[in-house]
Amino acid sequence: MSWDAAIFGTLTMPSAHWKKWLKAPVDSAQIPDAAKYLSMRELSGQTVQKTLTEVARFEDDEGLAFVELVRAPDEGRLSVRSFFSKDEYLEHSVALAAIWVAAGKEAVGELYFAGMLTAGFCYRLSVGARGVRLAERPMRDTKKHAEYREILARVEARIEELDL
Repeated sequence: MSWDAAIFGTLTMPSAHWKKWLKAPVDSAQIPDAAKYLSMRELSGQTVQKTLTEVARFEDDEGLAFVELVRAPDEGRLSVRSFFSKDEYLEHSVALAAIWVAAGKEAVGELYFAGMLTAGFCYRLSVGARGVRLAERPMRDTKKHAEYREILARVEARIEELDL
């Protein structure tokens, strides 16, 4: 059985750290409980910049799934909003989490992984001075999140437009 999910969040850091972060390696082994909450995909040996580029190139043949990355290097901010099918989610969840984790303790941010139309789960990755934490979140709280509601509205409108 298939399902779908959204990934959304914002990462901020001192703008002086931005270029160093882009050159940093990504490593899925640094994501706590990744295999439990995200996927078994292993990712290492490439930079944040290369991983961001790969995620940004995502295209959905059916026109329902999407990825929006907003980069603001002068402000030291990266935001993501996305919606994926199960397979796409399993591919991209670890990549996005590894990007957040690679920012290190110089950054602060949250990244949510939330079931949407056909799944009811939510995990939140938090990064900051206290380290990295990936944990389950109550779905009822996530459904109140403005970004979750915006993604859901966009997907529902697209479903209607595509007559799915």
